[in-house]
Order: sequence, then C-alpha cells, then structure tokens
Amino acid sequence: EYINNVSAPVLCLDGYDNLVLLLTPSSHRPIRIDIMQFSLDDDIIIDFRRDRSGHLHAATTKVYEFMQLADSIKTRYSSLRHSRIPLMLLANQNSVDAKEVLAALSIGAHVAIAGNQPSSGTLLKCLKHYRPHFVCLDTGTAEQLIRERVLPMLHNPNTPSYMISSIARRNLLKQARKRMMFALGGCILMVSVTGGRFSPDIETFLQRIDFPYQII
Repeated sequence: EYINNVSAPVLCLDGYDNLVLLLTPSSHRPIRIDIMQFSLDDDIIIDFRRDRSGHLHAATTKVYEFMQLADSIKTRYSSLRHSRIPLMLLANQNSVDAKEVLAALSIGAHVAIAGNQPSSGTLLKCLKHYRPHFVCLDTGTAEQLIRERVLPMLHNPNTPSYMISSIARRNLLKQARKRMMFALGGCILMVSVTGGRFSPDIETFLQRIDFPYQII
C-alpha cells in the first residue's frame, strides 16, 4: 500500500508467484512504455528494499542511468554476427540483476531462465539448447556443473601426467577449452559468477584454459 501511494507503479510483480501467470495475464494486456516520453532525470525504476529494521528504502534509477546500462549491454553484443539474436541465460534466480534483465530486453536481447536452483544436467541441457552469449550464475552452480558434467569429458584418467610432453599438454589445454565451450553451447562470450571465488582447483583449471569468466 505504501509503495502504491508513493510511486504509482505501472505494474507490480509481487502478486505473481508463477512465471506463467506473469507471461499470460488474464486481467490486462502487456504495457509498452515509451522511454522517450520521459526526461533524462526522471525516475523510471524504483526498487524498494527493507533494511534490517524492516523499514522500506527506495533505490531509484533515472532514465539516463538506464540508457547508459542499455548502451553498455549493447556494446557487449557488438561483436556478434547479426544472424543470431543476442541471448542471456540466467542459470540461477539468486544471480539475477533485474535492471540488467530489463536493459537487455530493451535492446532486443532474449533472456532465458533455467530455474531457481537447476541441477547440473538441467543447466547443461539449457546451455546446449539456447546457446547463450552471456551466462549469469552463482559459484556453487558453476562448480557443480564443471565437476559433474565438464571435467569428466575432458580428462582421461588412464593417461599418466608424466607421459605427456609440454607441447602435448598445451594442445590438450586448447582442446579442453574448445570442448568446454562446445559443451556450453559454443557461443559464450562471458560467464558472470556471483557468490564468491571458485575453489582453487577449479579456478586454476579455468585460468589455464583461458576460459572467459568474471567474478562479480
């Protein structure tokens, strides 16, 4: 009630506990908001959060800030071929940045959501099916995917390490990167990971094969 009184929202998402209800509302049609009707200093997003005392605080995003975010996301996709639609995969609901999602949608990118806490098998199927360019997930989900689904495809336990020359080892790392990128859809430009750093062995492996990831 307080939020409705102070901000007059166009749409409130708190009433939806099911994605199907949100995508196919029966009470109203989707609303198109023309950002050009606003001035650059107008507030376009108001994000209400409760502090530890339970009081609501509003974090506002102005039009020019949203447009800057959309431009930065557009720059990420600038190297893509025009034959494919830009696509972002949100592999865990906890790693979702709502403003990034809205900004990505505003430039015509598609957003796929793998679920709240998807299993490594489900996540791998989503990656192969949607072939996303950017992936957002948490550290635990990423490590589970790498340990359970990726590493078993890359390592041959029957080959002793001392029998592999330095040249062969470099070639193996190149092949490991190629096979890992293929297993994750083959189109990934960057994987953004939230929730802390990787375990030392996983971090070392990703750095050795020069895998494109960042901790945010």
